[in-house]
Amino acid sequence: MLPGPNLLKACPHCSQQFLMPTLTSGNTFGAIQYSDGKTVAPMLPEMPRFHLCRDCGKPFWIREAPELGRTDELSGELPPDIQTARLPSVDDYLEALQKGLARGKEEELTLRLGWWWAVNDPERDLPAQKDPPPRPEGWEVELNRLSDLLDREDPTHRLFLGEMARQQGRFEEAVQILSESVPEDLQPAVQSLLALVEKNSRRVEPLSLKK
Repeated sequence: MLPGPNLLKACPHCSQQFLMPTLTSGNTFGAIQYSDGKTVAPMLPEMPRFHLCRDCGKPFWIREAPELGRTDELSGELPPDIQTARLPSVDDYLEALQKGLARGKEEELTLRLGWWWAVNDPERDLPAQKDPPPRPEGWEVELNRLSDLLDREDPTHRLFLGEMARQQGRFEEAVQILSESVPEDLQPAVQSLLALVEKNSRRVEPLSLKK
């Protein structure tokens, strides 16, 4: 992994400046795919896709924020309190949804999937003998809203739906969903998820994807 220069960008609502980190290169060596579909790659870290402006409080997609320059090309010093875009928290995702950042189904799906993964993140590195932290209040309501956006005819979405049922302890439903036909390349993930169902696990766990 090779970090790139920070980009100096501006909030499209109020012009408040912030920094956006970049990568010059990265790879998926050592990547882990989890039961909720998230892949964590140490050499290819996740980058934020939206930002909540500290000044005006409005959310926006970072791709739509005007770029003012790069830190390796700018002359002069940046303000000492300039904000750097960071990965959104669980609450950030909900705030962005409440403030109308999603302009259609695909953007809402992006935000709700990100919210789900953020909820699950504290479980990813827990030892097997340690109980996971409680999920936030209202978690199941928000999870059902994500479920409503998914298409059961889409094989990848079916894996998400099966995982959601498993996390909520609806194991028979999870088996039913995961037993439906999927392309061959998804079979290892399906078998790994079914193994978690078999042991009545509700935890987020790494998938065993050996064919």
